[in-house]
Amino acid sequence: MRKCPICGEPLHNREKVCRNCGAFIDEKDVLTEEDEKDTSKEETSTKRTFNFRYPALFLILAIIFYITTQLLTRINMTIQKERYITIFNTLALLSLILIIPTLIITLILFRKNKTTNKKMSPQEILTANASFAEQRRMAFIGKNYVKISKEKFSKPAFLLTWIYLFYRKRYLLATIELIITILLFILSLYNKLTGNILEIYILIIAIIQGFLFNKIYIKKVTKKTKRMKDKKSKLTSEEFIKLCQKRGGTNLFFTIIIIVIFAISIFILVNIKLPTIAIPKQKTKKVDTKYQENKELCTTYAKSIYNSYSKQNLKINFIGCNMNKRKSVIIQIISEEETYIAKYKISEYRNTLNLVETTKQLDELKQKEEKSMTEEEQSALNTKEEINQEFLEFSSKAKKDKNYIEININKLK
Repeated sequence: MRKCPICGEPLHNREKVCRNCGAFIDEKDVLTEEDEKDTSKEETSTKRTFNFRYPALFLILAIIFYITTQLLTRINMTIQKERYITIFNTLALLSLILIIPTLIITLILFRKNKTTNKKMSPQEILTANASFAEQRRMAFIGKNYVKISKEKFSKPAFLLTWIYLFYRKRYLLATIELIITILLFILSLYNKLTGNILEIYILIIAIIQGFLFNKIYIKKVTKKTKRMKDKKSKLTSEEFIKLCQKRGGTNLFFTIIIIVIFAISIFILVNIKLPTIAIPKQKTKKVDTKYQENKELCTTYAKSIYNSYSKQNLKINFIGCNMNKRKSVIIQIISEEETYIAKYKISEYRNTLNLVETTKQLDELKQKEEKSMTEEEQSALNTKEEINQEFLEFSSKAKKDKNYIEININKLK
């Protein structure tokens, strides 16, 4: 039975190109069943390689999960943080534990002269009945060279988009697609229309990549290997083929890390507690004085705040608006644990109230010595004290200045 001299794939009688490895077949090089014993002896003489990639992968994943737990402890989330911190801590510990069996398996494969990397050797590529340009592409792309060079539509590029680009070492294009995807996703959290744009963008990119990836990839590889050959003209054919294999191929290791970081980022973005309160649009009536107009606006803001905090079972004791150039709303909140002040900046352009700071933990910061405080703690203390002082002076200012407006809480109930 006819077999490929490179990879041993069974061949039909008239086949001139191997469907598995892409080698061009010459009749004098065709293997028969009698030749298999000789080729098996040559395979066992290849150099052994100890593969550190997979143990290193679990180590990096453990570091990523640990960093995630540290991030979760420092940001406000809409979920139960403690539960997810425990989950990510467990994943970090599990990743560390898996390093040991992975090392053992890698060591066993090393001792048995086996490797998980099933790529053709430079000698096998050079002995293939093909032009040197074809051999360069074969070495750079790897075992799926035939599929990529023959198929017009790439299913992996269509289904995986930027993930497949990272896998095929198209790092620049993959990074651009990933950044655009994340930016559109962040915007979709604020605007539903952007969410529809994100879906359309992903679909269009998937279709374009599906139809064009193989064609463009082959052209890029041809140009890149030609430039490499011009720069490395002193290398022998075997050394150059090794260089092509090193520069090309795939990178599953890096792709897995990117996917994990992407998944964790999306998880944090979805569950992060954004310090904003949406203000419902309300038609304002024409008023005779600026004070009446400001009072109506302030009442709208107060209703938004009151409804938001009521859903959290928090009691609002005071609401006041500063309608000067730097418009803001200051409130006093009573919870089971403490009474504190919160200040919101009014963004009329975005129609939102953005949280500036609260006086939570103010007493704890005051008790700290100045030498032991960080710059962030000192800045937070100054802001909290300013907000507290502004609240204490608000009522007296409201009697003198009409831009300071107090809201009757009872009318909001």
